[in-house]
Amino acid sequence: MIELIAVTILILVVIPALIYGIAFVLNILFNNRNQQK
Repeated sequence: MIELIAVTILILVVIPALIYGIAFVLNILFNNRNQQK
């Protein structure tokens, strides 16, 4: 049960972190493209 809880917490933390990280990188890339124009 403890392992299942640990995995659940890990998933709940890692997935949003990955989504936020990807969105943050894409935001920087789009800002750089807009600034070049």
